[in-house]
Amino acid sequence: MRTVELRVPKGKYVKVWSPGHDPVKNESGNEMVYWWTGSQLEPTINEDGKANLKEVDSDGELPTIAWTTFKSWEDLGAWYRGLEADRVVADADVKAKVAELIAGKTRDEEKARALYDYVATQVRYIGVAFGVGRYQPHPASEVLRNQYGDCKDKHTLLAAMLTAAGLHPEPVLIGRESG
Repeated sequence: MRTVELRVPKGKYVKVWSPGHDPVKNESGNEMVYWWTGSQLEPTINEDGKANLKEVDSDGELPTIAWTTFKSWEDLGAWYRGLEADRVVADADVKAKVAELIAGKTRDEEKARALYDYVATQVRYIGVAFGVGRYQPHPASEVLRNQYGDCKDKHTLLAAMLTAAGLHPEPVLIGRESG
C-alpha cells in the first residue's frame, strides 16, 4: 500500500488534480491535508530480473496526482517573468557577439535568423534540474560564455541577443494537454 500526503496552510490556494483518485481531505490545525492511498499492481521487476521502469509520459499520460498554487497561467507567467527578468540582459560580450552575427544584415528576419541559428547550433543543450535551476534560467552572459544550457537558458540567451539587435522577443509558456 502506498500513500501520498499533501499538507497546505489553510489560507493557501491549491488546485489538486487527481482524476479517478479522489483524495481524503481533512483539516489539521492550521493545515488542509490531502491524502491518497493506492497499491502498485504492476510488478516492479520483470521476468528477466530487471526493473520494470516506465517514463511518466511515455505514452502521453499525465501524472496520477498533481497540484499547483497558481490560480491561472497568467499567474504562472508573472512568476516566471520575475525569475528571468534580470537574466535576459545583454552585457558587453553578448552585444559584441550580436554585432558580429548580424553584421551586414538589414532586415529584422535576417537578424533573427542569424541569432537563432547561432543559439540553436552553437549552444549545446544540457539540462540538469536541481533546485531553483529547474525553473530559473542562467544569465545570458553565462550561457554565452559556457556555450551550454537547458531550454530556458537557450531562450534567455536568444532573447537577450534579439533585444540587443533591436527586436522584441516574448517568452511563451505552454501547458501540457491530456490525451
